[in-house]
Amino acid sequence: MLNVPMHPSTTTQLLWCVEGSATLITHDRLVPLSAGDLLIAPQGSYVQGTATVLPMACPIDAVQPRRLRLGVQWNSFMVYEFSRQRIGGRGLSPELSNLVRATTYQPIMPTSTEARTVARQLRRHPASQKSLLRFAEQVGVSSRTLQRQFLKETGLIFSEWRAAQRVHAAIALLEQRLPVAQVSKRVGFQAASSLNRAFQRHTGFTPAAFAVHAGVGKKQAPAPTVPQSTMFARARTDVVMWIYAGTATVTTPGYCRFVAQGDTVTIPAGTDTRLDVAAGSVALALSLEQAEGPITLEQIARNAWEAPMEALSEAELAAARQSLQPQLG
Repeated sequence: MLNVPMHPSTTTQLLWCVEGSATLITHDRLVPLSAGDLLIAPQGSYVQGTATVLPMACPIDAVQPRRLRLGVQWNSFMVYEFSRQRIGGRGLSPELSNLVRATTYQPIMPTSTEARTVARQLRRHPASQKSLLRFAEQVGVSSRTLQRQFLKETGLIFSEWRAAQRVHAAIALLEQRLPVAQVSKRVGFQAASSLNRAFQRHTGFTPAAFAVHAGVGKKQAPAPTVPQSTMFARARTDVVMWIYAGTATVTTPGYCRFVAQGDTVTIPAGTDTRLDVAAGSVALALSLEQAEGPITLEQIARNAWEAPMEALSEAELAAARQSLQPQLG
């Protein structure tokens, strides 16, 4: 394990801890990080400690850090996610993206003065049972006007926006390992079934399933399997492709090679590359400097802040698919 460098992030990041322990430092809090944890780290935060931490792009902007205790059984899948971004992959896999979005879910705020005033009250008191009519009277508009403001500015009618805000509040309570029945009452639902339906509408998970996948339930969710993948990318500089696990086929113009765990292939700068990775396998791109000594995941993680390869554009992909056909002898 290596000492994690203190890099204040310029964007929201996902941080996966492979091994060791560290601390995420933000402007107002400290969040511990240990093996098997996934952290949503907001802009400006940094990590300090002795650990192997893989940074990845995050699909959302987060104001506060969030920690998901997924467990070390997710390690192979997370290294795969990390490897995709090193080779220019865009976005996260659906399994991880859905979980991250559910964890950070919150309905957008309306912009009109009246609707925003009501929304702020419901953020402070999501269990409030005050009706649309009562809120409208309070802010001095008709109930139809208030309803129209919510729908136009948030995409949700008032009752659904309130349900969405209750789901957001429920997420924080579930992360405290409270029972679903207790959570539903505390956020204002009359029955656990109402919370179940609203939670699934807005996050794609039931509360129980979310607790399992977020690592706050009695059981931990099994990790997704690492799929077979084909990626096209271009080396920014001279790049070494290292097979971390399993097997892959590396194809460049006039060259094709089958490689297995521990093998390396050097790809010159500017070279278009096709990478076919077998199911359950992971290939990692690293710089020539990183490949000078023994190659380890820890060493790659320490210098992982810039991807050495970039994805081909849509226009370039068509030509690349024609010219980069694997032809193993």
